[in-house]
Amino acid sequence: LVYDFGGGTFDAAVVQLRDGIIQVVNHSGDNQLGGKLIDWALIERVFVPKLLAEHRLADFHRGNERWRGAFAKLKAAAEEAKIQVSRTNKPFNLYKESVCQDERGETIDFECTLTPKDLAAIAEPFVRRSIDLSKKALSDKSVPLSAIERVILVG
Repeated sequence: LVYDFGGGTFDAAVVQLRDGIIQVVNHSGDNQLGGKLIDWALIERVFVPKLLAEHRLADFHRGNERWRGAFAKLKAAAEEAKIQVSRTNKPFNLYKESVCQDERGETIDFECTLTPKDLAAIAEPFVRRSIDLSKKALSDKSVPLSAIERVILVG
């Protein structure tokens, strides 16, 4: 099973190797499922609530043109934090200077600690969807889980 959880898409391919020939037996995927959804969930569920609890930021949301630069910085920070926690399985202390300015024009630096537990809770629904798609790729061709010799992680 080739499990490809990329930045913006997810694909699961059931691949068979027989007599030196590789053949795709079945495929399932979602063009709207990937790591960037985890990044945005981190922003919406962790970063934005923390910023709003600490600062006055009128109409602070992703769709507001005024805050586009701040959300771009938060997106990069979310990806960095996600990668660091995933690689080390340890809390990651994130610090980003000059994320935006508050209502008085004062520069806001952003600090946040992301734990493996926090990341797992946020990522879980997206990972669950990918697992369900993988199971569908198998069941559509009546391939039992026991027939899978390897899972190749990509993305």
